[in-house]
Amino acid sequence: MSLAPMPDHRRVDDPDWLRLFNAYGHIIRPLRERGLVTDFEVCGGNNLIEVALPDGSHLVIASDEDLPSDPSQVKGWHVRRHHDDNPTISDVIYDSTLTGSDCLNRQLRSPLFAAIDGYLGVRGLTESWRSTIQPAVVKRQHITDDGTPRTPSLRPYVGREYATHAYTVEHESAYKEGWHRIWAHPSRDWPRSMWRRGDSLLLLGVTATEFATGADTDHG
Repeated sequence: MSLAPMPDHRRVDDPDWLRLFNAYGHIIRPLRERGLVTDFEVCGGNNLIEVALPDGSHLVIASDEDLPSDPSQVKGWHVRRHHDDNPTISDVIYDSTLTGSDCLNRQLRSPLFAAIDGYLGVRGLTESWRSTIQPAVVKRQHITDDGTPRTPSLRPYVGREYATHAYTVEHESAYKEGWHRIWAHPSRDWPRSMWRRGDSLLLLGVTATEFATGADTDHG
């Protein structure tokens, strides 16, 4: 898949900048796959991701404040659109930080990109289909008694709502199969959970199809 060009500045050869740019690759690469030039801005100690849009405006992706150098410390995402020359363009697109309207989704990227795609698609700033079609999968992965992860099964659905309904069925079946739930993510729209039976584990969840092969449950 082709990617948008790298940002046009001298920092692209700076090892410290590259480390941060690559650390947030799970966010930056999908944006570049959408044809959007994406930069990791380091300004006065404030770290954020900035995305150039076709109309000259930008998306700014941060967290509660600035982005930590370790992305595993991100607890939620805050996305806004702004335009340097047009102050009337100033929209909060998504907020899964502690006090945000999407707080239950926390650090998950499936709802983050669903919100970005929906917002940009209806405004003609990305492919229009992205605002209406959000394919998802129910991912089920068994980890054996000795800690060996088996190849996950992926059940595809044309939309997140169908996948969430199928997850509910899988959730009920897990109890009947003798699994005991030991963890559940608070997200209602993108649920996921971890189960134990003896020394075996079961990972169950709904994720966007484009992220279904990722191994990190926090990035799904």
